[in-house]
Amino acid sequence: MVDETGTATGYFFNALYQAYVHRKTGVLTATNQKETVAIFIKEGVLIHATGFQEKILLGYLLQNKGLISEKQLAECLEQSIAENQSLGKTLVLNGYITIDILTAMIRKQAVLTVAALLIWPDIRFEFREMPSSEDAIIPVRIDILGTIYEAVRRVEKISIIKRYLWDPAFVFGKVPVSNPDAIRLTAEEAAVLEQVNGNRTIARIVEKGIIGENDAYRCLMILFSIGRIELLNA
Repeated sequence: MVDETGTATGYFFNALYQAYVHRKTGVLTATNQKETVAIFIKEGVLIHATGFQEKILLGYLLQNKGLISEKQLAECLEQSIAENQSLGKTLVLNGYITIDILTAMIRKQAVLTVAALLIWPDIRFEFREMPSSEDAIIPVRIDILGTIYEAVRRVEKISIIKRYLWDPAFVFGKVPVSNPDAIRLTAEEAAVLEQVNGNRTIARIVEKGIIGENDAYRCLMILFSIGRIELLNA
């Protein structure tokens, strides 16, 4: 069953956040005219992501860290395709890497994947609740909020951030959270959060000059993406 679909990046962040809060199990897909990315979630935790030639990206990350050789990678790539299983599972079963190493690399891969989604044009998102099928993978447990947090920090182009914050006339309000220290904010992010009062527009917060304009927009994007603030008049 399709639970929700949307085209705005705000939907993407909200779908991930709701999956985290309500411990949902399912698949969030992002599609444009050329590619599809699938993010697999189990009980509110990211366990796997496919797309952006994930086998090649994972292999590159492992090789770049000196954790596997070019020969080992080539052998495992061929085996994983033949046996229809993930490259990570093949590498672990063959004893080339540990599950801890796989978890760290898949977390890095997930951050790069989510960051890449932020610059996709004409993107459509869809979340489906469904049972988790893990036969072809070794599921790892990746914190969704932490992944979003790091991914947004990688976005440097202010034009992209402004586009996803919609209209400067929109107003943000703070979201009550039970554990505000779950993700530690930087001093700049905390300063911008203090300016959010349910009345100030995005433009007014930026104009306050607490920090530079680009950094203010980036901090607002981060705070929104991890569920610390919400749009009140969108």
